[in-house]
Amino acid sequence: MAADSRSGHEQGPDAAAPTRDPSRTPAAPCETPDIPPKRRLRAVLKGLLLIATMSAAGVALHAAKLDQTLDRHVIAAHLDSLGALGWLAFVVGTGLLTAVALPRQIPAFIGGYVFGVVWGTALAALGTVLGCAISFLYARFLGRELVRKRFGRRIKAFEEFVNTNPVTMTMLIRLMPVGNNTITNLLAGLTSIRLAPYLLGSAIGYLPQTLIFALIGKGVRVDPGLRIGIASVLFVATTLWGFVLYRKYRCARLLNEANGSPEAEDAASDSCGK
Repeated sequence: MAADSRSGHEQGPDAAAPTRDPSRTPAAPCETPDIPPKRRLRAVLKGLLLIATMSAAGVALHAAKLDQTLDRHVIAAHLDSLGALGWLAFVVGTGLLTAVALPRQIPAFIGGYVFGVVWGTALAALGTVLGCAISFLYARFLGRELVRKRFGRRIKAFEEFVNTNPVTMTMLIRLMPVGNNTITNLLAGLTSIRLAPYLLGSAIGYLPQTLIFALIGKGVRVDPGLRIGIASVLFVATTLWGFVLYRKYRCARLLNEANGSPEAEDAASDSCGK
């Protein structure tokens, strides 16, 4: 009996141990992973490299006087002569090209060069949102099976992330220069996210980088050093802002899903660096 009693006491802690496991492993970190510092740095450097490449190309054209062949006043005058069709052609062209993976920074650069900062930003942003809608609707109604076969494993995690608040979360995705614009649109098309809030969040998130690259396009001809310098600072600032907002969202979600468990809350705090 004594042996049985000792055995019972020895088995007690082991039998109780499994009840603590669920609180130790909250699911949130797997669904909302942190962005490693190296990836953040790589995203910033990649964006700055794109800025430097476009700036160098524009300045080189201007220095070689090749830009006279592509004089922005001539191009703008030609588009104006077409009336609303000229502006519409730029918007539709931007939409079609960004829908098939043209980097959205290129139309913004061209828009800034031809139309100036304000109109270039507005028209490029409108065209990019159109491209967003095209690839979204293609995935939802035409290419569902093809897109699901190619990106099926990412759809659930993407939907859980964006469905929390479609406008805010989509804006957050657009602020961070990571991932691929077209792939993001295709993934969104396969989720239950409604088109209107997705496009609204995208439009808001697109604006900072669209403005930045329109500023660079304008800077090819007017105060290139000043405008390109301002654009570079704005790019770094908006990118870091996007990462900060993402981290705040992630930490809030981890703590919310801890469900009052001290161990889960400690794990969330450690993950957030608190």
